[in-house]
Amino acid sequence: MLATSAGHPAPLPPSHPAAEEPDLNTGPKGPHHRTIYVGNLRPGTTMNEVLNYIKSGAIETARMLEEKNCAFITFVESASAHKFMLDYAAFRLKIEGQDVKIGWGKPTPLPPQLTSEVATGASRNVFIGNVDEGVTEAHLRHAFSFFGAIDEVDLLSAKRIAFVHMMSLSAAIRAVAVLSQDAEWRHRRLFYGKDRCAPAVRRSSLLTANPGVGSNGLRSGMLQSVVYQNHLPLNRTVYIGGIHPDATTKDLCDVIRGGLLQRIKYFSDKSIAFVTFVDPQAAANFYDRCYADGFLLRNKRTKVGWGKPTTLAPIIASIVAQNGSRNVYIGGADDAITEDRLRHDFGEFGTIELINLVPEKNIAFVNFTDILASTRAIEVIKTFPFYAPYKINYGKDRCANPPR
Repeated sequence: MLATSAGHPAPLPPSHPAAEEPDLNTGPKGPHHRTIYVGNLRPGTTMNEVLNYIKSGAIETARMLEEKNCAFITFVESASAHKFMLDYAAFRLKIEGQDVKIGWGKPTPLPPQLTSEVATGASRNVFIGNVDEGVTEAHLRHAFSFFGAIDEVDLLSAKRIAFVHMMSLSAAIRAVAVLSQDAEWRHRRLFYGKDRCAPAVRRSSLLTANPGVGSNGLRSGMLQSVVYQNHLPLNRTVYIGGIHPDATTKDLCDVIRGGLLQRIKYFSDKSIAFVTFVDPQAAANFYDRCYADGFLLRNKRTKVGWGKPTTLAPIIASIVAQNGSRNVYIGGADDAITEDRLRHDFGEFGTIELINLVPEKNIAFVNFTDILASTRAIEVIKTFPFYAPYKINYGKDRCANPPR
């Protein structure tokens, strides 16, 4: 049975990231504005229910003030908080059927110690591998409640893994540090998973902004951005519209060249896509080539413009520095490695763009649409006994190949 030993620390006190007097002006703020206010909540609404509506970025801490029917949510990055405001300021946000108010909390920088932890992959979501068959959600809640409030527990018994979302990043970091040294937990692998409030692969609210389609060769879309005082994030996202109705994400990736991708989001029902490069210069070069030569997909000319500028998250920079990409390499692949098997096992971690088996070389590749999905897959898949004989690592993103 899972339990923390008597020597483990008492529960952490709730964090207080923001003042309780919100600023209801939802316009752009400075680079330290990371906290949003959500008010006029229906009495009895839980923090878990509020977080079900937050999909704009990883969270540092979430705090509910039940007596005031409001919540303060502090994101890891200011860009995520600004994205939330851009998504929801133009219309009323409803949570559990109730119209709510949104605003800003007080500006606070991310503490340096948390900045360094985030750069190495920390999030408020704790991944647990090698979970015993008898482990229950109640066991996990009991063990992790010593470190702080819990948002959500996801137990995948068939895969012998679990995820515990804490209400704060610091509580998750403390849990990993302490339990990794505990005798009852040493045989398990503890690390971090993706924050469930980080953007999903498919999210219609990403379409609320009109991309700046250039008509004169200038990158006009770079000005359609949240302004952080006197600083504009460099644009890394290219908009592609008018896509052939039969085109797939694979078709897009087959012709996009010149830079490593952070993610690609294709909305087939709207015939548009957003392609986010890691390097803004690669995005600019790709845009210029498309403007000069056109961008054909299945013999159909598309429209090309700019999405919203965003800063490169520290975790993405860290992944790329370690030769990370959205492509997972499987070495030593034999007859047991099939496309169906890979799609089933890897599909848990994100949308798959392409699976490529190369039997003559005993290798295989799983290409995701997002670099964070491949990172999470590599971390978790390595704990599966089935994959122990195989070499799992990053492969090369074919979109990073030189332009044709």
